[in-house]
Amino acid sequence: MGHYAPSDREVVCLEFTPRLLAEFRSIVERSTTYKVTGGGAHSGKRTGDPIFIVRQCLRRCVPASRVDATQSDIPKSGYKKPVTFALISLGFSASRTEVYSHGYSDYIAYPFVIGEIQHRFAAGHAIVRSTRPEPVFAKDPLVDTTCTFLTKRLGFSKGIDALAHEVGSNRNTLTRRFNNEFGVGPMAWFRRHRLTLAAGLIVESRRSIQDIAFAIGYEDANNFSTAFKRAFNTSPKDYRRIKQGSVKGPSKHSSAVEI
Repeated sequence: MGHYAPSDREVVCLEFTPRLLAEFRSIVERSTTYKVTGGGAHSGKRTGDPIFIVRQCLRRCVPASRVDATQSDIPKSGYKKPVTFALISLGFSASRTEVYSHGYSDYIAYPFVIGEIQHRFAAGHAIVRSTRPEPVFAKDPLVDTTCTFLTKRLGFSKGIDALAHEVGSNRNTLTRRFNNEFGVGPMAWFRRHRLTLAAGLIVESRRSIQDIAFAIGYEDANNFSTAFKRAFNTSPKDYRRIKQGSVKGPSKHSSAVEI
């Protein structure tokens, strides 16, 4: 896999207020390899042809065709067309069903959750893989391959030596390459990924905490709750209550996961 031009990692936001755009950019650029720019009513400088477009639909879901029309002057690079997301509010109960009926590929919920955004973008890349093979998690091919391996095996527990063997590397090389990309080793990245994924499931679903623990590879719900509290400084149940009750503004609790 080769390296990217800036456009390959660009997310264009349409109809975002400056404050909302700044909040989204801060979260995305701290936790992913994407760059965020504005467009439409609140435009900003663009770097090229986007892979993702996010349209603000907090109060009303407009057809995705209007997003395409707004961006009609943008060439589509090597992609068939950019993947379109609707930004919806957790308090807008009808919006989830409307998103797909209006032609969007997927949605991103507000207030923002890092794990959910990473999950949505990874799914978006799956849509365009048939056009151009793109790494999802990192530009380094070894790191991206390892991340993809781990995300498909959330219950992996054999340790770093076994992991390195699975991806055709060794402990030292794999650790060094992960540190170059993320500032942490592969197992620390894996723990963070599982917990951010869990955070999205806690907010976006009605599944029990135990079911979510099992879904992300934990065999014991108590161990999951302990790890989650260490990372987010609150229990999974309290996190759900805080996030679902904070539709009008971001929670005072950070969405970032600490290792």
